Amino acid sequence: MMTFLVILLVAMVTASSACPSVCRCTGTRADCSRALLTAIPSDLPHNTTELILRENTITNINNNTALLNLKNLSSLDLQDNLISRVVSHSFPGHLQKLNLAKNSFQCSEQDSLNLESLHNLKELDLSYNNIEVCVPDHLPTSLQVLRLDKIAYHGNLTLGPRQFENLTALTLLSLEQNDIVEFPNEALEKLSTLTDLSLARNKLRLLDDLVLPSSVKLQLLDVSFNDLSQISTDSFSGIEKSSLKSLSLSGNKIKTIAPSAFSQMPQLKNLTMDQNPWHCGCDLLPLREWLENVTVRELLGITKGHALNCESPEDFKGRMVSKVPLHYFCSNTTVPPSTTVHQTTIPSNVTMVTVSTMNPLTLPPDKRLFNFSIDSISEQTVQLSWACSDSNIVFQVSWSSKHSSMSYSGWKKGTSFDINSLLPDTKYHICLMATVQMAARGKKVETSCVSIITTAKHDGLAGAGLGLAVAFPICCLVIGGLGVFIGRRFCKRKSGGYQSFNAQV
Repeated sequence: MMTFLVILLVAMVTASSACPSVCRCTGTRADCSRALLTAIPSDLPHNTTELILRENTITNINNNTALLNLKNLSSLDLQDNLISRVVSHSFPGHLQKLNLAKNSFQCSEQDSLNLESLHNLKELDLSYNNIEVCVPDHLPTSLQVLRLDKIAYHGNLTLGPRQFENLTALTLLSLEQNDIVEFPNEALEKLSTLTDLSLARNKLRLLDDLVLPSSVKLQLLDVSFNDLSQISTDSFSGIEKSSLKSLSLSGNKIKTIAPSAFSQMPQLKNLTMDQNPWHCGCDLLPLREWLENVTVRELLGITKGHALNCESPEDFKGRMVSKVPLHYFCSNTTVPPSTTVHQTTIPSNVTMVTVSTMNPLTLPPDKRLFNFSIDSISEQTVQLSWACSDSNIVFQVSWSSKHSSMSYSGWKKGTSFDINSLLPDTKYHICLMATVQMAARGKKVETSCVSIITTAKHDGLAGAGLGLAVAFPICCLVIGGLGVFIGRRFCKRKSGGYQSFNAQV
């Protein structure tokens, strides 16, 4: 008798755990995705708690006994099928997670999405359905996660002011890829439990327009891949900033940013701003200085590959913002190459000094450490000199081009320096840095920078100088076996010019 009961019990357990041949079952999980199903299998294990039916061609699940018989079912994934209508009583009442993304729901049917009576439902995904103008007003009040990505197929999504007011337990709302132009503040302001908001891949232009009551304490805000062009100090003034832990601004049109915008965010642990067209000029200097902090670089994920790269100016294009030295910002002076002095176009802050009037550099005013000049430019060499009034000042020269990394001369005293082994016809960014030896802690380095272009390479021998002409002999022409030597001399003049300007820091 006992043996019979054991056999019967084993048979019952086996029957309840049998897995359809088109599915893959592990424990209480049944995966029947991509099985060419047109209906839900009738022989699913009765103890199934998670059922995956993705990428089939199921059209109808209403009044389906196979589904209703799964008394323990808590998670149902029906993504990417052909379902156009569902009603609450089609699902087991204790269902907690339902994925109906990428189906065929249409707004033509009034009750195509009637889910109100699923009182235990916590997560719902209706993404990629054409329900732009018929987002259900009465969703289960138990919902904690709601995904409505890409539901506006014919224009920007507009949400009513009372759209989500009954969702008093909602913590995550995703509205990605809906061409939203303005923040749906009225629809969001009733969501006092909301912590995660994703508005990625829309058409938002101004963060200042995001205004939510202080009762809404966001922890995650994703506004990546929108049309945001500027982040100012007041950009987040409309939300409660103290609770924010994760903020994504990647993939926008941001060229400059004010680090002060992230003040009063003590809990911020993740900030992504990569894939923006950063302009590495004066306006970005505060950000560059902010990046000097190791904690900030970790916050931005720079150590994990989320690099901020310069898009402009051309000299810095493709370089990591954090790798461009601080003293290179706010410098846009360019001294182009020239063969004669009068051909050189000099910016307004540069004074020309010709050979006949060349005088030693004058000492700088008291407020500056030095005056700085470019003395000559040739194919491979740039000569520079400076004057200073304090014998305790030490100097360092740095230079780089688009094709070469940064080089430094090292700190030392002196009044001139030659940069050699440069490439012809190449733009170089040159900076002279100065500081006072033994200065009090906190003394800043004074810097002056200039961009120059080395002269182009020419065939034959050429000399470069301060308007000086050098004659070169040419040996040439041996005629036949007579060994007749014919020499000719000619002068070829080439000058890099002389430029001098006072350092402005």
